[in-house]
Amino acid sequence: MKEFSEVTYDAESQTAVIGAGLAWDKVYAALAPYGVNVVGGRVKGVGVAGFLLGGGYSWLTNQRGLGVDNIVAYELVKPTGEIGIVTRFVLKAYPQQDVWGGVITFTLGQVPDVTAATANFSALVTDPKASIITTYNYVLGQLGVALILFYDAPTPPTGIFDEFLSIPAFTKGVSTRSFLSLVKATPVNTIQGQRVFHDAIRQSASRIRQAAASEEGQAIVGEAAVYPNYAHFDTPLEGLYGANLQRLRNLRHVVDPENVMGLAGGFRI
Repeated sequence: MKEFSEVTYDAESQTAVIGAGLAWDKVYAALAPYGVNVVGGRVKGVGVAGFLLGGGYSWLTNQRGLGVDNIVAYELVKPTGEIGIVTRFVLKAYPQQDVWGGVITFTLGQVPDVTAATANFSALVTDPKASIITTYNYVLGQLGVALILFYDAPTPPTGIFDEFLSIPAFTKGVSTRSFLSLVKATPVNTIQGQRVFHDAIRQSASRIRQAAASEEGQAIVGEAAVYPNYAHFDTPLEGLYGANLQRLRNLRHVVDPENVMGLAGGFRI
């Protein structure tokens, strides 16, 4: 798919044609000279096609919706007449100025304060330009936090991130910068190295769900769909697609009766 690497911006329609084989950081770099952006991945190296077809949470989602909500058209190639592969997308494009943000890391002693600040941010901040990602990691056998702050303007309003910024940090790299610079600053490799611990992932998800229901009193909606792009590889399909699953299976039998696409990666319909 890497040969599908087109990025073409059309100012009249305010759309961009994006090749399915690209990573988002390449897309942002190509669009930056035009002063526009699209709703894409939050860290470097994320692929265009999987992100969009799985939903697509972005730094711009609070303002613009998911990535899939911003698709104007698909190019679907059918080499056999039955099976289609998406080779490019046409996306809505939006003006993009410099942003503010970056990565702050904290060691074990600050974890409770960062956790409390994260809860406060979630409960109190309603500005759609503001977002965070709080990631708990083990580095050299000790718990720590990698926090990403984002604000879609050169300077955030006073008060939104103050609680985080007041906590003593191990490293701090926040500033006014280009959107691409912020995406490339994210320590994605520390996340990738932990994705192999499948049992731990299942246990953590179960514990968080139970705590939300019992300790915090949150209502857990049993029929709510799991977000596919973050779902564990063996998540039951019913949990991803709900009542649409049978419709998808019927469609597969029509367009792919030999189940050729079952040889590819991803969830098997």
